[in-house]
This record gives sequence, C-alpha cells and structure tokens, in this order.
Amino acid sequence: MGDRINVVVTTDHASGIALYSHWGGYRMPKTIAKFLSNTGRLDPDYFTRNLLCSMIADGVISNDHTKSGYEVIGTEPNVEAVLLRAFQDELSYGVGLNLAGDREHPVIVLNPEVQSAWLMKDYDVLTITECVQRVLATPEISFKDFTKVTDWISLEALTLPVAVAI
Repeated sequence: MGDRINVVVTTDHASGIALYSHWGGYRMPKTIAKFLSNTGRLDPDYFTRNLLCSMIADGVISNDHTKSGYEVIGTEPNVEAVLLRAFQDELSYGVGLNLAGDREHPVIVLNPEVQSAWLMKDYDVLTITECVQRVLATPEISFKDFTKVTDWISLEALTLPVAVAI
C-alpha cells in the first residue's frame, strides 16, 4: 500500500529521469506548484536536484505527527532527526531510469527548458522514453499556469479541452 507517483524531468522528449515518491502522490501537484513558484533555476541539472529536495522536504512529518512538509522545517525542535528519518526511509523517495509499475497517479512530466508540464495517464507505460514521447499528444501546461495548482482536481482541469462558444 502506498500513494506512489513518478515525476519525470526531460529536455528532449526522448529521454529523462524519473523522480519517485512512495507516499506523496496525493500532494504532488501542490508540491510541484510551490516549487515552480519559488525556483529560479531552470537549467535541467539544478532543476531536477532542487525538485527532488522539495519533494523530500514537503514529505517530512514532525515527530508528533501534527505537522508536515515545510511547516516542520524551522518549527520542529529536532529538525535534523526528522530530516534524517525522511532520508533513511527506504520506501519514501527515489531517482530512477524507469517508472514505478504500481503508481496510483498519472506521471507528471516537466521540461524546464520550455517551462511546460504534461500528464501521462497511461498506467501501463513503464519506460521514460515511451512516457515522454506519449505526452506530446496531450495538452501542455505552462509552468506559470501550474503555479496556480492546489490539488489533482485543479491540475486535471488544466488538461481538459476548453469549450468554444459559437
């Protein structure tokens, strides 16, 4: 049991790297929106590293389980122990060359060079190459629009076709 999700960072729509969260799928749209609102680094290497750090920071749980995410950092008396626990958990985060086969959410694909995102909803796709090639046929979401996302519902709304009045 988990709440698994992959976030793929690509630049060429032929390859990429998959970031993985075992427990953070339900909050990932908001985590990414917050990250995109605050990042100034869009070169792929720093972008990917900073995104993974944001994913981990947003998934931290306080020792008394009353706070999570960024509200823990700076308020938890023993923040080092809380962060160490997050980094030592073998079922929390990962970096890979393949997608998780048992994910519960669409893959979020991010391209920092063009500042766009896509959702890949095919749960049978396991290779990053196939994933980033397939998303080209789906609606593109600008990073600017993504920063307004608060949950999966608001993210899905960005990918729906807009009705045109006649």
